[in-house]
Amino acid sequence: MTDLAEASAGGSIVMATSSDPRHPPQNIIDGHENTFWLTTGLFPQEFIIAMPQTVKLSVVKTYTVNVKKLEFECCDGAQPVNFERVFEHVSTSDQGGKIQREVHKMTARQCKFLRFTITAAFDNFAAVHMIKVEGTPA
Repeated sequence: MTDLAEASAGGSIVMATSSDPRHPPQNIIDGHENTFWLTTGLFPQEFIIAMPQTVKLSVVKTYTVNVKKLEFECCDGAQPVNFERVFEHVSTSDQGGKIQREVHKMTARQCKFLRFTITAAFDNFAAVHMIKVEGTPA
């Protein structure tokens, strides 16, 4: 299935709380698992992905390192405000610096903007290698 959030499909990062020129937030949606966005040592950290059009989400896949608690919200408005919580994921075990691959299935919901917030980590820094979004155009 096509990744609706990938940059090549028109997805973009419209906000991130931190940025390192070597590991920028745009790496999250570049389609490559070997690139990543690296957070600073303070939490919470968040980023917002803008979809090229409103979509009906059914699955969100997260590829992260050292993320202990991740919140996901979406907004179907024209601007990224008034987000609604979709899920909160808490990892129960540290993967020792390896990529945590998680699949989050949900009842289809309309979304234009996706906000991810890392509220806790297993280390001082966390990384997001990739976010994949599956669904259909709304």
